[in-house]
Amino acid sequence: MRTIRHILAACLVLAGAYNAQAQILNNIGLKGGISISNQKYYFKSMIENLDKRLPILSLSYAINGEIFNSKHFNMSTDIGYTSKGCVLKIPYTQIDMPEGNGTYSYLDSRFTFLFFNAMVKYKYPVRSITPYILGG
Repeated sequence: MRTIRHILAACLVLAGAYNAQAQILNNIGLKGGISISNQKYYFKSMIENLDKRLPILSLSYAINGEIFNSKHFNMSTDIGYTSKGCVLKIPYTQIDMPEGNGTYSYLDSRFTFLFFNAMVKYKYPVRSITPYILGG
């Protein structure tokens, strides 16, 4: 009896999903994801093991929209927020213990910013396949 309910529920979900649309407003959408970033410095520190940088894991959000939508040309824009940088692991040192005492301080060099990008897409529909070229 229980498996029949599961089969009926799965059939209803699949039937509803066949004609569903993900966007309420056409040509406007939301994007979200994970950003992993690290920084590279082009200097050498006198302190041993100071070059150990830990990457930052952060979330990024964006609103995208498509404008100038025609048969062959399309323009997509994104406005979003992200965070990038690294965490620097600095050992505590003293005059009598220059190698450190085993404890660390963490310097967070994270910077957050808003971004805007525009991308032009050229589409050439051929039967059931639509190849396209992106630029921007």
